[in-house]
Amino acid sequence: MRIQLFETDYGHEYGWFVERNGERIATLSHPRYFDMFWRLFTVEPIIQDTEKKRLLSTDEFWGDRFLLYRNCNLNIVTRNFIVRWNSDLPEGTVILRGYPIDDPEPTLREKLLLFFRRFHSKQ
Repeated sequence: MRIQLFETDYGHEYGWFVERNGERIATLSHPRYFDMFWRLFTVEPIIQDTEKKRLLSTDEFWGDRFLLYRNCNLNIVTRNFIVRWNSDLPEGTVILRGYPIDDPEPTLREKLLLFFRRFHSKQ
């Protein structure tokens, strides 16, 4: 799983479900590099409740330390992200930084495996 994690930019390419109190609220998708360590994600609401949708455009929601981020494809759940929303960002987006795992650096063995997989995929 760690190899797939590294091959998908730490799972960001698959997107993330945003959960609060056990309820899936939104999906973060279409990651793009924004600034040095930040990625810009499109926020796609899952819930129908208008009031909860409105919360997706507030600092209070994204600053909630109890938000849970569940990868849409990998079996990874984390709270390790720092997510920010502000009115200067394009509408319906947030910026995110951080790693979904505690040990984000590939080991030497993983680096070699990634190298060989990339090399063979180009042939």
